[in-house]
Amino acid sequence: MGDMEKQYMIHIKEFIQTFCFAKNVEIIMDESNLKTNVKTQKENNCKVINIYSCYAIWLCMNEIYPSWFDISIHPAQFETEIDAYECLLKYLNEYHEKKYEKITKQILDKLSALTINEFIDIYSLVILAALVSDDKQKHINNILSVSHETQKYIHNVVEHLDKEVINESLRTEIKQLKEKVKYFEMENDNLNNCITEKNKIIEEDKEKMNNLQKQINAACEKTKNQYMNQIEEHEKKINELQNNLEKQMKDKLHIENDLKNKIKELEDEQNILKQENANIDILQNKINTYKEKLESMMTIQNINKELEDKLKENTQKMVDMEGEMEKLKIETTNIKIYKDKCAGYYIYLSFDS
Repeated sequence: MGDMEKQYMIHIKEFIQTFCFAKNVEIIMDESNLKTNVKTQKENNCKVINIYSCYAIWLCMNEIYPSWFDISIHPAQFETEIDAYECLLKYLNEYHEKKYEKITKQILDKLSALTINEFIDIYSLVILAALVSDDKQKHINNILSVSHETQKYIHNVVEHLDKEVINESLRTEIKQLKEKVKYFEMENDNLNNCITEKNKIIEEDKEKMNNLQKQINAACEKTKNQYMNQIEEHEKKINELQNNLEKQMKDKLHIENDLKNKIKELEDEQNILKQENANIDILQNKINTYKEKLESMMTIQNINKELEDKLKENTQKMVDMEGEMEKLKIETTNIKIYKDKCAGYYIYLSFDS
């Protein structure tokens, strides 16, 4: 194994370590596996994965496109690794739409004795599969996290594979072009005859075109003169309209100035009225205050009147009571006199008995 191939595999290993499955396992490069082709055991729980194994390739493709590279084509499903490699390579070829069928066939021819170069080619197809998958942005971001040398290697791989596709396409196109050239040579004579006839028709058409051009030029000149006259008339009308418009604009400006002056006068009058209204409000407040005071005074007068009426009534009662008192005094005197008389009669009667 050359130093360059070893370096390529180191870059490939660094690329594989960006996959999710590689986070919890150890990726090794055991070259002894290149010399054996035995039945592959089911390795789902392996903690160590050899890069030179069908299982490592399946794990990569299972993460890139799980709907195709599912458990049904797990390497453990096959009798030997050769069968597993053959199935995986056919699926890879279909995945890439057979663009790299030449590379795939070369690897298939060497399945019984795989070398590092075949693994480099297989992993090149795996790298490209990641970059054209639905999750290509994730893989691109992962690639950007690896070393600069590995990034450069991946770039060269993609560039090389693109050239392979282009060269194959060019060979196909060249073959098709040769067939077309033969066909065109056969048709060349017929085309020459057709061209001669076409040239005659073209000459006749040219003469007709010249005559038509003369007629068109004459009609154009006439139409041009008519349009020029119409343009002059339109220009006159436009000038008139512009003059009218300018006059209207001046009148409008004059009216606007008058309106502004009137508005100013009205605003001044409005301000005066506002001031007068303010003064009226002040006077109204004073009037209301006086009204309240007058109402208070009227209330006091009413109270005084009531008191005067009560005083008069009480005075009259006192006068009446004084008259009654006089009467009572007279009656009291009369009663006393009557009592004295009664007492005298009583004494008199006592002596007579």
